[in-house]
Amino acid sequence: IFLLDEPLGNLDAKLREQVRFELKKIQRQLKVTTIYVTHDQTEAMTLADRIVLMKDGKVVQEGTPNELYKTPRSMFVAEFVGTPKINFLKCKVELKDKVPSFQYGNSAILGTTELVSQLDLRKEYVLGIRPADFYLVDKNEPEALHGKVELIEPLGDDILVHFTLQNELFVTKLDATLEEQTGTEIALKVEPQNLHVFDAQSEDRIG
Repeated sequence: IFLLDEPLGNLDAKLREQVRFELKKIQRQLKVTTIYVTHDQTEAMTLADRIVLMKDGKVVQEGTPNELYKTPRSMFVAEFVGTPKINFLKCKVELKDKVPSFQYGNSAILGTTELVSQLDLRKEYVLGIRPADFYLVDKNEPEALHGKVELIEPLGDDILVHFTLQNELFVTKLDATLEEQTGTEIALKVEPQNLHVFDAQSEDRIG
């Protein structure tokens, strides 16, 4: 068994990426069980077959990188895994035609019908939305989220669009061919199956 404790911590970004690739290639060739300790979620996601995520000395979730990304058990896990970080929106919920509708300011975000039996209409919930799960819609689209573009970061094929919604700052990852401008209004939606729903008090996943 190999034990590696923050082996790339003192390397610059370019060298860290190169060594990370070599480490994974060597580990695959030798087929040796390796325990790799890191605070860098990129290293954890790219190198690991399975991740054990800890908080305050306790295991909070164990699984494949994809399991932690797709079905985080808590807000802590959801925020730790993924770049840019997940967006959190604190909402109240009501039912519209037996479909959960999460109310955020003047906007409504529809959830999946599978959630209905697990929701308490008296409680508050937190929606987790990955930046890449937003998509642009027409400004007249019903129940769209309307935000103001504050900053655009070009990333080559993609752009990160930072926008305010109800005086809170969020981020979405969009195609670089889109011509959004700072200061303009942006209308976004997210598919119900891509929502991560958490209890606002316990911060645990619902569903």
